[in-house]
Amino acid sequence: MNTYALSETAAPERIRKLAAIAQGAALAGFALLVLVLVYMAYLLAAGGDDLDLLLRENLGQGIAAVQFTGPARIVGCFFAAIPICVGLYALWCTARLFAGYRRGEIMTETGAQRLSRIGWTVLALGPVSVLSATLAALLVPLVLLSGEFVVSIGLEDTDVFAVVFGLLLVVVGRILSEAARISEEHRSFV
Repeated sequence: MNTYALSETAAPERIRKLAAIAQGAALAGFALLVLVLVYMAYLLAAGGDDLDLLLRENLGQGIAAVQFTGPARIVGCFFAAIPICVGLYALWCTARLFAGYRRGEIMTETGAQRLSRIGWTVLALGPVSVLSATLAALLVPLVLLSGEFVVSIGLEDTDVFAVVFGLLLVVVGRILSEAARISEEHRSFV
């Protein structure tokens, strides 16, 4: 694996400053999503209408008319948490990428792999959110034994954006990986 990195002084100050701001934003987003999960767990323990409203907003029209009980709330929270956890992973990888940029690891194999990993994770966000909402719409009524199922598969514009921009990041990561490999080969000839 290519461990070559620009030295701390070789990385332009602008890049290091911007990477520090971006890393802070990624970590702030990570902390915010952790708080959302903690809040959801609190609402689950407390029960009540606030959690039901949150689940209806996050899981879509498929469970709009459901009257939640304890087990159904647990199932709903599980499926609502899945896309959040995928987002947490993407934000964590992003923070690590920007930390590497701050250290001067700009045109490296490691940075390219991190960028590709972020791309695959962002790409997964679209299908994961659609599948989790669909499975919740199927399983919550099953847990309630209501016998009434409303199956809805919704594709939102943000799901399409996640797929397209995820693929963009994967491709750019592959290009950077190849560029880092070529750069290392050129250095070995000199």
